[in-house]
Amino acid sequence: MEQAATTAGENELSEAADVIRGEFMEGLDLPEPAFEQWLATERAKTRQLAGKIFAALMAGAEKAARFEEALSHGQRLLSLDPLQEQVHRGLMRFYAAQNRPDAALAQYERLKRELASQLNVSPDSETEELARALRASRRADTPRAASPAHDAAPPPLPDKPSIAVLPFINLSGDPSHGFFADGMTEDIISALTRIRELFVISRSSSFVYKAQQIRADVAAKELGVRYILEGSVRVAGTRVRVNAQLIDGLSGNTAWAERYEGAIDDIFAVQDEITRNIALAMEVTLTRGESARLWESQTKNLRAWEKWSWHATLCSATRPPIPRPRAACWRKPCNSTPATQAPERCSA
Repeated sequence: MEQAATTAGENELSEAADVIRGEFMEGLDLPEPAFEQWLATERAKTRQLAGKIFAALMAGAEKAARFEEALSHGQRLLSLDPLQEQVHRGLMRFYAAQNRPDAALAQYERLKRELASQLNVSPDSETEELARALRASRRADTPRAASPAHDAAPPPLPDKPSIAVLPFINLSGDPSHGFFADGMTEDIISALTRIRELFVISRSSSFVYKAQQIRADVAAKELGVRYILEGSVRVAGTRVRVNAQLIDGLSGNTAWAERYEGAIDDIFAVQDEITRNIALAMEVTLTRGESARLWESQTKNLRAWEKWSWHATLCSATRPPIPRPRAACWRKPCNSTPATQAPERCSA
């Protein structure tokens, strides 16, 4: 990443971008102050390098008029930091260049919500001027305004299944149970980021919609994803019930839905179990299909499942002969729980 960030070569930048997935050493938690300080520094450094790489790729794609590619790089930039106003402005320009003023204005509205909810400020004058120009252009373009089919065209989607997890709603009578709903949402987002075949919107972007009533298809359009996962949490006595559903943002149809129940004697164990089940369901529905269930009966441990999902992707991309570090990846999840068994190697 350091080498790519300092070079002007598009191939090197693209190769570096392909390996950027989530936080540096995500999921590793060691209660050592010195290690935590080092890890925080390295993560900040990695995010900064990733930002430089995506920004360079976005600028190159815009210069070459490859606007769909520029949109993809811009969306990845916003997944690092949704408050980058210049990136939002760039996406507005790219949509406008594709004759998609509605998508550009939806991007503007998303920016307004981000800034208002997190910083309590408004977009700057340059962004406001661009939004006014887009509105004026849309009003002047009467043939397009008279064509609902054109206005309904969705913005370009990432090149792999894309999903946003909206904050789960607390339906319990006690507002204090909202922590469980928020924790469930955050854990699901974290678990889904381990599935490399998915493009997952960041927590900061998803939580802009907390306590807001918004249709799933509208949220999908604003966030630039195909699918929306939404749900609710209800705690009654010693029992908790979680309802979740996956909405296809293009058709508005429900692609998957399920209900989970459990005792809350150990609230964190219940949260991990439900999170694992939902994440596995998303993996089955959106990526590997039923083959993702092959390991389901072998472990009920969320962290073991996360490791297996991550390493399974690495192994599936390996061509024979299998390098020793990747062949060993199947053994790593086994250490997470004594009951876990996994394949010793991947097939060609």
